[in-house]
Amino acid sequence: MIRLRTFSKEYGLAGLRIGYAIAARGTIAALDALRLLYGVSRPAQAAALASLGADDFVRDVVARIAEGRADYERLGRELAIPTFPSTTNFVLFDFGSRERAECVVVGLLERGIHVRKPSAPPLDGCVRISVGNASERRLLETSLRSVVAVL
Repeated sequence: MIRLRTFSKEYGLAGLRIGYAIAARGTIAALDALRLLYGVSRPAQAAALASLGADDFVRDVVARIAEGRADYERLGRELAIPTFPSTTNFVLFDFGSRERAECVVVGLLERGIHVRKPSAPPLDGCVRISVGNASERRLLETSLRSVVAVL
């Protein structure tokens, strides 16, 4: 078993592309053999280490993401679109079919909103929507309502 963590969302370091793995020594040695020639930059390492002491910042980010997930889950209920339970920084909306999900992706993209859609069954009828800040969530809500209205 390997436990992977990033410093992306909750630590605010997504642009630095830094994370870590926890596993048995033999597993880490095998991963180390596959590692790219160039490791993580010193500034990224310094930022990651400094962020480990930023407990108040992390608590605030986690709370804001939880609030955003709740907003998206409420929106799903209002629009009769099932959502999967989530403890991450996104919510998976189930549109019931690949075709409907693709229409939603295109409709949101036309409104300037980029989302992800799993490509393989059984999740190919779903759309993965990242939790944004309050204004981004309002834009998503307005846009999703418009897109779903014409499905």
